Amino acid sequence: MSEQFSGQVDIQKILPPKVALAAKAVPPAKAGKAAKAALAALAPPPSPGNVAIIIRLDGDTGTVSAGGNGTKGSITLLNADDAPTVLLDGQQAVNGQRTVLFMGGSNADGVIGLFDRSAALDDLPFATATIFLNGATGNISVTGDISAGGTIEGQGGDCAEYFDISGTEKIIEPGTVIVLDQEGKLRQSTDAYDKKVAGVVSGAGGCRPGIVLDKKPTENNRMPVALVGKVYCKVDAQYAPIEVGDLLTTSPTHGHGMKADDPLKAFGAVIGKSLRSLPEGKGLIPILIALQ
Repeated sequence: MSEQFSGQVDIQKILPPKVALAAKAVPPAKAGKAAKAALAALAPPPSPGNVAIIIRLDGDTGTVSAGGNGTKGSITLLNADDAPTVLLDGQQAVNGQRTVLFMGGSNADGVIGLFDRSAALDDLPFATATIFLNGATGNISVTGDISAGGTIEGQGGDCAEYFDISGTEKIIEPGTVIVLDQEGKLRQSTDAYDKKVAGVVSGAGGCRPGIVLDKKPTENNRMPVALVGKVYCKVDAQYAPIEVGDLLTTSPTHGHGMKADDPLKAFGAVIGKSLRSLPEGKGLIPILIALQ
């Protein structure tokens, strides 16, 4: 059964000035039973002069408003288990100057999808969203361009680009020094001072790339290679001790770099500059990528 209305539907609250002043002087939470009864007795009957519209449903304009007149407005959506999963709060309790929208929680992940005008709202897949915010992963997917007037900050250490891995390679670990093969694909380095060096596989030492280029769905084996910035790299100091600031190149140890002792051979085969020393043995050290 439904009721039909035209125009506006208003939900009001009583505004008793004397009660408001008395409540301010004696907080209800701290008042005893006698004080609470006295406060209730001061409340005048409803009249046009002491009511305020708190919720309005306007059929003429198709708008719904909540709050105002000394009351913060909020809208809460519950799931089938009566748990709140969406909260639109016009005045956050912690910070009265902030309007907030909460989505998710109560065993549900919050997601937001924005679609273009051609999308149909019935059974809409999020895969077609032009902007998608995933509360479970914290990821934001955008199909268009992103413009920023300020600084973009991130915890990643390098700018990486995806490349196809040679079919002869089974597993290439992050931190591995890689070179180009004759087909333009990547493989582990195997020779000293190799001018085909392409960089270092990003992601070693807990250092993720800050920017990733050319990531696309494909059946080929692809990995991100650090091109600029800081990355952790496998090195072998058996050929020469490595100190901070040393230029590094490929080494005979597969997938490892070494100190570039020969400037003539190093030209065109430099991976980058060491940011940590390694007196002996093999190790994983941070380097500054600088292909040259």
